[in-house]
Amino acid sequence: MADRYEAAYRESMLHRFRRAKEFRDVIPGIPKEVYYLSELSGPSGAHYTIFREPNRTDRDIRMAKSACRQHWDVTGFTVFRVKESERVKVED
Repeated sequence: MADRYEAAYRESMLHRFRRAKEFRDVIPGIPKEVYYLSELSGPSGAHYTIFREPNRTDRDIRMAKSACRQHWDVTGFTVFRVKESERVKVED
């Protein structure tokens, strides 16, 4: 049963990842495109999900988190790892 929930969660996050790519929701101020999702978590700010594609490094993710903190009020982060087989190309 846990596998079914994990698969549903993963599919939901991949849908959000595709939308982030489609709308070019990238974190500003860093050299590489790192896609994100923000969700308001209260008066103190938003929670950010960072989509880590296989070609992104730990350093890229650290830079993305730092840029988020500089630009927005951040209450927390989740890093969602996108597998190579799940990567999506969105046309310009």
